Amino acid sequence: MKENDLKKLIAHQIKLLRKEKNLTQQSLGDFFDESQQNVQEIERGTRNLGVFKLYKITKALKLKLSEFFKLIGL
Repeated sequence: MKENDLKKLIAHQIKLLRKEKNLTQQSLGDFFDESQQNVQEIERGTRNLGVFKLYKITKALKLKLSEFFKLIGL
């Protein structure tokens, strides 16, 4: 899998989970100290995510990081 494809896959799953939890981009960002604009960039796959940031996002979505990776098939 190419790097850009993986970014898009992660971004898409974050967006789906956020919507399933009825969270706005702003309210999700509030959980891990990011602005709505930064969450928007994350969901488009245009912002690089480190492991710790992804951990904080999955925690805000009430998932373990390992569960998130299973959802995207990794």
